[in-house]
Amino acid sequence: MAKYASRVKETTTTTGAGTINLDGAVTGFRGFLDPSNIADQDYVPYILLDADGLAWEEGYGKVIAGAPNQLERGFVMDSSNGGAAITLSAGTHTVGIGPIAAARVRAVCRVSIAAGIVISNNVLTDLPFDTEDEDPAGMFAIGTPTDIVIPAWANKIRATGHVKWAFNNTGWRFFAIVAPGISSPADRRSGSGADTLQTTISTGIVPIAGGSVLKAKVQAFITNAGTITLQSAWLNVEVIE
Repeated sequence: MAKYASRVKETTTTTGAGTINLDGAVTGFRGFLDPSNIADQDYVPYILLDADGLAWEEGYGKVIAGAPNQLERGFVMDSSNGGAAITLSAGTHTVGIGPIAAARVRAVCRVSIAAGIVISNNVLTDLPFDTEDEDPAGMFAIGTPTDIVIPAWANKIRATGHVKWAFNNTGWRFFAIVAPGISSPADRRSGSGADTLQTTISTGIVPIAGGSVLKAKVQAFITNAGTITLQSAWLNVEVIE
């Protein structure tokens, strides 16, 4: 999760678009590792201003203790370079911890299942997503299609999911979104009636530990067949802060 502290600002003469070497606190401010709640490898929201007074960048970075201390620009949320990391020019720049406007925009991961999949009868199944529709923070990887990995700097998320089943008017259907430390929203309904074909659930805005793995799970019990087809599904995960 991201850490916050007041009056933290340092200078740097680093050039380029990579990790920043921290040269020491600006007069009247503290260094990144001076506050007691910030330690090596912690993530912080940072604001970076180039020496030219024009180029700027906001994002979440990892503080690295060393000689010198460093700030790794892990995830750029917004910048004067169209949302990409700026290339620092020659000169003395400033970088500090602060509330960043882009944090209100939220990072979004949206994945879906483009083609129907077959679900075995009465087996709790992690949904294997096959399409990445939006994911600038890199929460989803096709090699682990059931996992959404929450960014290390995240504090709160909102996850919303939707499933649509093939018609079968027996038994029941179950759909849930699960992650460590959150109260899992779930929907279970009878297989009879038109409303059983699809459902949408949401976690609402909930706190979560960075690095947690979020999954969508389904289960179906039917009395007249060994399998049922899940026609489509999608999952939308928003990082609130």
